[in-house]
Amino acid sequence: MIWLLGISTLLSLFCIFFSPYSVKPARTILKWEMGLLFSAFRAPFALILLGICTFHILVAIQGANFILQISFGFLAFADLFCFCLLTYPLLSFLFDQSHFDFELRQVFPTQKFRKYEASFWALFAFPNMSLKGRKSYDFVNRRQETLQIDLWKIENPKAPCVIQFFGGGYTVGNKNQFPHFNRFLNSLGYHVLALPYQLMPKHRWPTQLHDVIDAYHYFKNNLPVFGIDPEFLIFSGRSAGAHVGLCAYQELRDPLIKGFLSFYNPVDFEFLLEYSYPGDILNSEIRLGSLFGTPLRGNALLHSASPQHFLDSKHPAFLNIHGRADCMVPVKVTERFSERLDQLKVPHFNLYLDYEDHAFELSLNSPGGQKTCYAIERFLTWAKEVYSKTD
Repeated sequence: MIWLLGISTLLSLFCIFFSPYSVKPARTILKWEMGLLFSAFRAPFALILLGICTFHILVAIQGANFILQISFGFLAFADLFCFCLLTYPLLSFLFDQSHFDFELRQVFPTQKFRKYEASFWALFAFPNMSLKGRKSYDFVNRRQETLQIDLWKIENPKAPCVIQFFGGGYTVGNKNQFPHFNRFLNSLGYHVLALPYQLMPKHRWPTQLHDVIDAYHYFKNNLPVFGIDPEFLIFSGRSAGAHVGLCAYQELRDPLIKGFLSFYNPVDFEFLLEYSYPGDILNSEIRLGSLFGTPLRGNALLHSASPQHFLDSKHPAFLNIHGRADCMVPVKVTERFSERLDQLKVPHFNLYLDYEDHAFELSLNSPGGQKTCYAIERFLTWAKEVYSKTD
């Protein structure tokens, strides 16, 4: 009995301390990571909390003394509070079928498509992070370094292809990031090509841009090696990956690129620099200084790496996805980006997700994940209907 009390108390304290960061921005990396865990798996954690709360109520009622009753009564109350924190976004998701579906249809109309419906049981599913199904290809970049491209291939060699750029603030991450997302794209009838780039502090900008451009050229010049010949391409990236992907598009200007899946894209580093403050979660000034050199104010390299300044009406359609609780890339960045796309009349849709933080797509079955999957499915279906000659 004592060990059960101890474990339940530790779990309760863990939830009390970290679960609030599933609905509000964090100020430290640890709190963000734990909050992301709660956010991605709200339903399982809520179920666990409900069990712990029930157990603590029973202990409080049957406690041997007053101190034990008060202590576990307080823990039960805290458990219930955390349970409410986790379940409110779930209830909002399940019962508030918002009009985003209608707005999405106006921007990216499709001939046939399923109606958006939230799935309760999917909330309890866990992502498959296995790398099974990918194939790696070596290439040599302009600095004579050997890097690898990953291909997640489907049967139809003529199927369109999503070019994937991983995130991680240019300090962490790799092309193996979120394999469950690549499988989801495969299920929609798209090949997925995951491009590599090297990280700082060893490699400063524009090394990352050069790496993905070199990888892209290798892919385009060696299609028989990959065994595919896609009709068109869609760029996709999250955070730093979305940034380097957009910079690459502005260098390549390949007419084969027909769309962009953009997750919380830091499109304007100059704006982010002014928006940052000493000791913010990313230590933004230090990070940007490591990437672009100092001083940062008036830095020509930093300006050239802010694709917001180089947008034009020839850019492809965008699906912009951003959590309103993002603690690393403020949602204001996507709002400003959207305003500029409006001015240029570039087709785009902004999916803003309540309570979701940076990297929320760790689980595609979470509330934000399900909405994101639906929006991506409609966007990619629209792209197929518009640009595909075989489907």
